[in-house]
Amino acid sequence: MNDNERRLARERMKLTTHDKSIEDMGTVRFIVTCNRNAPEVLRKAKEVLLLANEHALELGPESEQWLSVLPQWFLDACKPRKSHAEEIEEAEQRAKLPYEQKIEYAKTARWSALDWAYWILPEERIWIWWDAICTDYNTIVVAVEVTDWPFPSGALDWLFRACGAITVEPEV
Repeated sequence: MNDNERRLARERMKLTTHDKSIEDMGTVRFIVTCNRNAPEVLRKAKEVLLLANEHALELGPESEQWLSVLPQWFLDACKPRKSHAEEIEEAEQRAKLPYEQKIEYAKTARWSALDWAYWILPEERIWIWWDAICTDYNTIVVAVEVTDWPFPSGALDWLFRACGAITVEPEV
């Protein structure tokens, strides 16, 4: 078993069991705000992450097979994949935005399914699921174990927003 296989196996275990000890232990916590649907958002996020986990080593980031693996409701939440030229044009437009608008864009932009699949692959992702709990119908506290700091968390953010969350913010 190589390192990526070990990481994915460990994450599968964490996704399918519930460990309330999400304090410390090298974790970063996120507060996920929902609209009275936190249990459903958490169930969906686990469903998608488990599917990604199961198929990560067999499918590459550009594989169109992701579109048959991921649930249709997740694909519907994702934006259509743009051409390379369209991506460059959008990036150039985004670069012209004031800083505050760039931050707002990052918090609200939809991802394509294949862009998300790329950032969820174990060789690109430096976090693994640790645990999550619904503290009420509007809030989920998610903990991920990180192997480096700072770390890109956009794929985690999009996962929860695609599942119906309103916001995903690091706990301060």
